[in-house]
Amino acid sequence: MSLTSFLDDKEVKQKFKETFRMPKLDFNKEIKLQPATKNFTIMGIAFDYLFRCYIKKLNNMSDYIALKAENVVRILNSNQRAECLTLIRMTKQAMDEYFSINGINNELLILLLQISHYDIVYRTGRVDYLPGDIGKVNTNDVIDLKRLYNLLQDEKWKCKNTCLLNPVFGDASLLVNGADADLIMDDMLIDIKVTTQPGITREFYNQLIGYYILNRIVSLQNNNRNMISRLGVYSARYGELISFDVNGVINENAFNDFCRWFIEKAGKFYNHPGDFISKLLSYF
Repeated sequence: MSLTSFLDDKEVKQKFKETFRMPKLDFNKEIKLQPATKNFTIMGIAFDYLFRCYIKKLNNMSDYIALKAENVVRILNSNQRAECLTLIRMTKQAMDEYFSINGINNELLILLLQISHYDIVYRTGRVDYLPGDIGKVNTNDVIDLKRLYNLLQDEKWKCKNTCLLNPVFGDASLLVNGADADLIMDDMLIDIKVTTQPGITREFYNQLIGYYILNRIVSLQNNNRNMISRLGVYSARYGELISFDVNGVINENAFNDFCRWFIEKAGKFYNHPGDFISKLLSYF
């Protein structure tokens, strides 16, 4: 279980609804790319990887792009392990080639679609989620992934100062049994969604607020200034980044109390040791 599981709890949902009003966002854009197949989960994961590659290249970053497949090798049988290791090697090579050339090639897109299956194994711990022929990729998904990539506009994604790929939140991530956001770009935390759902739903909104809380905890823990002032969702099938100011949705006078409730609730939800929870509570 992770932050997503915690936010899906009935009491947590209600508490978020009572505490944080949805921002008023005018989003009436037409969808630009309908899904080419029903492989929604794999497409979402593959685009996340592709987006990270794109941001790294555009901003000349040295960040290492971790593949979840590297974390599941140990639970695979010998044949699966050999196949996984080969796929990891080929994917890394294709990424390196992408960083050194202009444009993008289909080899990288195919490899990202293939290796994305291991992310599901990582999340669930269930090897049976691997398809019998992991090398088989739907051509329509490859075309769809390339079109999603082509919707990205360089001028929107050039970072001025801060650019963090898949930021984690230290002990705050451990509090919810794992949480990593997609991107922090300057003062904005951004989540990537490859869905036909327009705008920011209540579910997406709660996730952004959840990340903001985790970031606040780790900032206080490390005596850092909380640098996040905006939250946003990049709606990949619309080619639109939708964002809002944190100050417009969070009442600072009540926020610390909510964070304490959040920590205590997560402590019970995940059965964390009392001293761990007490340490996090001490920052508020």
